[in-house]
Amino acid sequence: MKHIRLISLGTAVVLSLALLTACGGDKAPVSGSESMVEPDVSISQPEASTPDIYEDVPPVELPQVIRSLALNKTDFTLKTAGASYKLVAEVTGVEDPVILWSSSDEAVATVDEKGVVTAVAAGTATITAALEGTDMTVDCTVRCNIKTEEQPAPEVKPEDPAPEVKPEEKPAQPAPEAPAKVDLNAFYNGIFTDPDNAPTMVAMDNDALDAFYAGLNAISLKQKVAYMPMMTAVPCEIVMVECANAADVAAVKAIFNARISAQVDNHFNYPMVIEAWETEAKVVSNGNFVALFVVSGMTDQVVANFNALF
Repeated sequence: MKHIRLISLGTAVVLSLALLTACGGDKAPVSGSESMVEPDVSISQPEASTPDIYEDVPPVELPQVIRSLALNKTDFTLKTAGASYKLVAEVTGVEDPVILWSSSDEAVATVDEKGVVTAVAAGTATITAALEGTDMTVDCTVRCNIKTEEQPAPEVKPEDPAPEVKPEEKPAQPAPEAPAKVDLNAFYNGIFTDPDNAPTMVAMDNDALDAFYAGLNAISLKQKVAYMPMMTAVPCEIVMVECANAADVAAVKAIFNARISAQVDNHFNYPMVIEAWETEAKVVSNGNFVALFVVSGMTDQVVANFNALF
């Protein structure tokens, strides 16, 4: 049994030497006893991990430029016409900003290039500030509460009752005098005092009035006297009417003036006739009476006599 153990030990030593010789290369073999005490085996130590100095670092985000536009007021009130208030635009993120001002209703309030708002009349308007070069705008409401001064109504005091007047004590009132009637036919008959030198005149009927004084027959007239010369070369024409009211007076005067213009512009008239109508024709009115006079050489005198009737 002891011999078997020795053989086994020797076999193990031989195998160990053979293995060491194969792994050691050119190194000289060592005795079995030395190899058991201090084995020449190099043990590799794990290398310490080196930190990676190129770790991923998140990119630095630069701050974005923020632009803003605001006003120091978004709503204010002006109470008198001509009162003003200056709006101030507050701008960030823009170098040397330019503000454009506008008003929605300049009849209520105006604004100048510096933002000064001025009240014009009662009402409400919107003032807009726009940042030039951008689409940024901001609004402000201006209320113009302009009141018109109201005058106090006069105090009405009760009147003292009128003293009672007995019937027998009432003073007699004189009856108003009736205005003297102006007879246009009578006035016409007195115009030409010298029959030998008077022009031959004929009364104008309704057809002639429609032809030369269009619209005159349609007016309700209380009196109407209309004469024209028998010969067209004679510059003479007299038309006098009494109207019912002031509106008709204005209409008749327009008709008479139209007749004068037509005669002046009538190139088929004799030169002396045109000149008389241009220089002597006169339209005269007194109350509800209207007259057209063209009496060559004596129109002014006829007008004076006509006015003396009233």
